[in-house]
Amino acid sequence: MNTITMDVLVKRVSFNATPDVDELLKGLTGAQLVRPECVFSRNHVIICVEQTLKAFRNGSNIARAPEIEFLIRITGERQIKAALKAASVKKEAVFVSWNEDAEKQYASLKRSFPLKERQLEARTDDEVKQAIERSATFFIR
Repeated sequence: MNTITMDVLVKRVSFNATPDVDELLKGLTGAQLVRPECVFSRNHVIICVEQTLKAFRNGSNIARAPEIEFLIRITGERQIKAALKAASVKKEAVFVSWNEDAEKQYASLKRSFPLKERQLEARTDDEVKQAIERSATFFIR
């Protein structure tokens, strides 16, 4: 499978308190915060971003905004409400940006809210494969 040519920024972070995600992402396009348990690898994120952009290109998107469509894909939930709940952030999150200004967006996030960078959780190849398959076969079920 070909991956998108733009860079996708993926950073796991922790906060001192549960952030107001809407406030943190206000004004950012092509960016999202998601619960770490939903992210199985950087490749998983890239495939979900690619699927999101493809859905908008061919009109098969469920959500009106790419950022919400991404949540649907990364969580594997078809219902927006279920995807929002599954991806909801507590004191840890994965920041994902597929915007050309991804580094600037991340710097802005760091200025807005104190955070610590963390490593993405290591997953087995089988777990990553299953997550990617769940995201890729999303509409087939």
